Amino acid sequence: FLTAASGERASILLALIGLWSLRLGWTLVRRRIHEGHEDARYTSMRKSWGEGFWWKSFFVVFLLQGFLQWLILLGPAAGLMSSEQKLGTIAYAGCVVAAAGLLLETIADIQLDRYKRTHPDKYGLLTTGLRAHVRHPNYLGEIIFWTGIALIVLEGGSLMGAFSAVLIVAFLTRISGAPLLDERLSETRPSYAAYKARVPGFIPSFGKNSGRSQ
Repeated sequence: FLTAASGERASILLALIGLWSLRLGWTLVRRRIHEGHEDARYTSMRKSWGEGFWWKSFFVVFLLQGFLQWLILLGPAAGLMSSEQKLGTIAYAGCVVAAAGLLLETIADIQLDRYKRTHPDKYGLLTTGLRAHVRHPNYLGEIIFWTGIALIVLEGGSLMGAFSAVLIVAFLTRISGAPLLDERLSETRPSYAAYKARVPGFIPSFGKNSGRSQ
C-alpha cells in the first residue's frame, strides 16, 4: 500500500501473502489458546537465559525476527515495483505453486492440531497423514509457497524474487526450522530416531514403508 502499486501482479502478491499471514497468525493464536503455554522453543530460551531473558529476547527474538522479515519482504517488494507489467505464464504458474504450498501447510497444521487434541500423551508422535511421507510437511509447504511468490516476482524482471525463497529454504532446512525441530523431538520422543531414519525431511517418500506409524 505504501508503494501505491497497482495492477494484477500487485493484487496477486498482496492477496497471496495476506492469506499466508492470516493463516499463520490464526494458527499460532489458536494453538496458544488451546495449549495454554508459550512455544516450547521460547520456554527453552527462557530457562537457559535466566534473568537476562527479557533483554536477550528483545534482541535475539523481536529485533532479529523483524530484521529477517524485512529481508524476506525484499522479494515481494521488488514484485510490487514491476506490478504494472501484465501477468504471463510463469506468474500464473507461480500462483498455482503458491496456492498449493499454502494448502499443504494448512492441511499439515490441521492434522497436527487434531492429533494433539486426540492424543494427550506428551510423548506421542504423529506419523500418519502427510507425515507418513515427509517429516516436515508444513515447512515443505512454506518453501513451496515462497517458490511460487518468487516465480511471480521473477517474471516481472527482478532477480530479488529468488532471494526471499532462497532465504526461506536456508532457514527452514539448515538453521532454525527442521534442525531445531529434529533436535527437540529426538530429545522428547523416544520413537523419533526410528521415524527420522524411515521418513525423509522434505522430499516425500511413497514407498511401502512410508505409511507405517509407530
